[in-house]
Amino acid sequence: MTDHNIRDKSSNNKPKTIATGVTDFDFLIKSGGAYIDKTWYIRELLTCMSPMFLLTRPRRFGKTLLVDTIEQALLGNKKPFEGLYICSNEAQYDFLGSHVIRLNLYLPGRDASTFDALLKYNIQQIADRYGIKLPEVNSANSLNCLIEKLYYSYGSIHLPLEGEPAMPDMRKVAVLIDEYDSPITSNLHNPEKLEIARNVMFDLYVTLKTANEAKQLRFVLATGITKFKEFSDFSVNSILDDITYDPKYSAVCGFTLDEIRDSLKNEIEERLPLFVESDQIAPNSSTNDLLDLLTEWYDGYSWGNYPKVLNPYSVLKCLKNVSTGRHWYNTGSPSLLQNLLKQNDNYFSMFDKDITYQGSIPEQDISNISPHVALLQTGYLTIDLQAPPSNAESKSPDNVMYQFPKDGMTKPPDDVRVRGGKEVRLSIPNL
Repeated sequence: MTDHNIRDKSSNNKPKTIATGVTDFDFLIKSGGAYIDKTWYIRELLTCMSPMFLLTRPRRFGKTLLVDTIEQALLGNKKPFEGLYICSNEAQYDFLGSHVIRLNLYLPGRDASTFDALLKYNIQQIADRYGIKLPEVNSANSLNCLIEKLYYSYGSIHLPLEGEPAMPDMRKVAVLIDEYDSPITSNLHNPEKLEIARNVMFDLYVTLKTANEAKQLRFVLATGITKFKEFSDFSVNSILDDITYDPKYSAVCGFTLDEIRDSLKNEIEERLPLFVESDQIAPNSSTNDLLDLLTEWYDGYSWGNYPKVLNPYSVLKCLKNVSTGRHWYNTGSPSLLQNLLKQNDNYFSMFDKDITYQGSIPEQDISNISPHVALLQTGYLTIDLQAPPSNAESKSPDNVMYQFPKDGMTKPPDDVRVRGGKEVRLSIPNL
């Protein structure tokens, strides 16, 4: 993939502020925060013929900032993008504004018994901003009503008269859903509440499917940590294109070494003496030595063959505090793992068993959650290698090769290797 980071640094060599936890793109740019340009990926997503996507990544990997950046582009807010790839002549992105419905399903309390009411309340809040009053119906019907009202009342845009060129898709509505899997992962320990959450989510995605068939949607993106095959056979897979392991988007979240070298050049140079003073790198070290230190600590995540990415939270925290350490790891465990341990204290002792899966990357099954897949999707394991093995002529299903972490497991076994048409190795990323 060619370098698409075109921000001109020649006119301003002043280092930018290193910030962690900022998820407001417009604020980040206006306040002079450092930003690694991901707008090549955003432009690719927004200009696809069927732009309805699902993306999963571990916590604190930049998903919410990505969603916010996409929202600003969809709204036509061009100003903060100046100097980024999406504003270049090569990108040819027109910044036509659309109505955007943005939902975060990490709701207060996340109690499934009140989930529908809370989701409906959030949808009505969005409707209020547009001056729309919704009927007293459930959350899925509220979303459907809001999409229809926005689509048929797009500002001053008029329907084309006879003989006029076709109207652009500006009337179509964009829907962004962050933490889409939270209602499921938060209720795994309670089967009754889990069923409630699944039913609400099922109705929500049926609504999106209906709106898409009615050609009312311009763009849909759902992000989260985990993908459940049992939950998603109809409501996600039949609607959204899962780009989690698409090599084209493997670096849409996280930082490649080239991105850090280019986008954070001034910030790296500014902090180099501080890392030397704190004895974390040797005297007379260069910026390449500091990059090597970041790579040693935080490299190794991969969702395809290439490129590998560094953990973004840990990289920024390290540069901000001038201190290496397991910054991402120390922020806590996702609710998925916590709830699995609530169900069974010995859950991860299952690592002493040889387990294989059909498919190069297995999905999670709500009724029988694999510890291997849980740790892969939450960021404690990652793909190490994906290549045809020596017996490539085999027509058996793709299989998975696991490499287990040394810490926290009751009995780290030898690597599990199974012959198949393709090989995927899962290894321990630097956290």
